[in-house]
Amino acid sequence: MVFALELLGLPVWAINTIQLAWHPGHGPSTRIVDDEAAFAGLVDDLAQKVDAQHPVAVLSGYLGSPSQAGPIAAFVQQARASDALYAYLCDPVMGDHGGLYVPLDTAEAIRDQLVPLADIITPNRFELGWLSGGAQAVDTQEAVSQAKQLGVKTVLATSAPSMITNSIGNLLVSGTDTFIAEHRLIEPVPKGTGDLFAALYFAHLIRGRRADEALGAASGSVYALANRAAKGAAHDFHLEQDQDLLRRPPPVPVRRLVSVRR
Repeated sequence: MVFALELLGLPVWAINTIQLAWHPGHGPSTRIVDDEAAFAGLVDDLAQKVDAQHPVAVLSGYLGSPSQAGPIAAFVQQARASDALYAYLCDPVMGDHGGLYVPLDTAEAIRDQLVPLADIITPNRFELGWLSGGAQAVDTQEAVSQAKQLGVKTVLATSAPSMITNSIGNLLVSGTDTFIAEHRLIEPVPKGTGDLFAALYFAHLIRGRRADEALGAASGSVYALANRAAKGAAHDFHLEQDQDLLRRPPPVPVRRLVSVRR
């Protein structure tokens, strides 16, 4: 997330919610998580630097502990109350098609404390179903319906059902607007696609692109990066080598969905 945001020209203040030797998808690793008071203190330090003259956009992702949700929520609320918040994007990192991979109390903290405050959330297909109290959506129409149940201004569901065979979609539902960016399914997919997608979408939005333009740009970069990694049998992105794909996203078609039954 940080590399992508900075590469696209945005200054970043980052607080790690957890430190690991490698991505959890590669197997168990020693977990280093700040205690509750230390984490809250770091977030409060940032809060003291934010005001209407120094606004921020806030992005949260994986939580190392359910206790981290409270300080993040307080920071967002304080920034919003002082007219210093551009937007808050919550990437509700909690599970995938195999189920929850964070403890239930962490998933509930994200759902109950962070999602209601968010301007934008970026769940994958499993997370969208879990947050809406249902199963994974089997088609685009069901995914749109689940997104609208959440009461969040903008829901951007990654790995959403596609209406094209052997493809996958990124589905944007915002008010009365619904867009989908679709591309060919890639297997095996590198680790961290959702984190990277959330950061790229947010960066393009902050830099002034319309929501559908940001959707297309983020989708294009992630698809191209994933495709390049898969061809090289890599399990991770190589962002340092493929910066061109972040700066100049290859085109991915974005379609507006006009009529979707509820």
